[in-house]
Amino acid sequence: MPRRFSPWNLVDRSASLVGELSLDELPRVKTVASSVEEGLSYEIQGGKDLLGNPSLAIQLKGQLTVTCERCLEGMPIPLECNSTLQLKTQVQAATRSGEHELTDDCDVLIVERDDKLDALDLLQDEILLALPLVPAHATIEECGEKVASLLSTQQTSNSGTNDEDKPSNKPFADLASLLGKAD
Repeated sequence: MPRRFSPWNLVDRSASLVGELSLDELPRVKTVASSVEEGLSYEIQGGKDLLGNPSLAIQLKGQLTVTCERCLEGMPIPLECNSTLQLKTQVQAATRSGEHELTDDCDVLIVERDDKLDALDLLQDEILLALPLVPAHATIEECGEKVASLLSTQQTSNSGTNDEDKPSNKPFADLASLLGKAD
């Protein structure tokens, strides 16, 4: 795969970049994922959207292993990303000549005609946007016995205490006494 490419050239030729990536090629993704199962396939297709605007269609497919925030164990996340980036030059982006407003399905990428994009940076951005903000198993049971037993122990210890035994939480009590309005 060419690391740098001209998105406008892809659009003009209706061409695409296709390939597979390993985790070693994706340093930013490697900070959140521990492995990629069977490679990560991608396609960056240049063309026109439904309104005839130049755009890049990006497709990513694969499975990443990330750390569950609840149990701190590895958790597979299937990745299937389909996004569209509408291409505009700075002049086109600055002028609004009654064009149709963009939809939520499309983001704008401002690139001059003679600029090149870094394909790996573009793909890493899309992967990171497709991952959940806080990865966690769907249920506590999926996290394993360790977390389930810890939570059940915590619930039984909380149920054995009275509300009257707990110290009252008045974070502004000192402030009130300083102002002379203590209760």
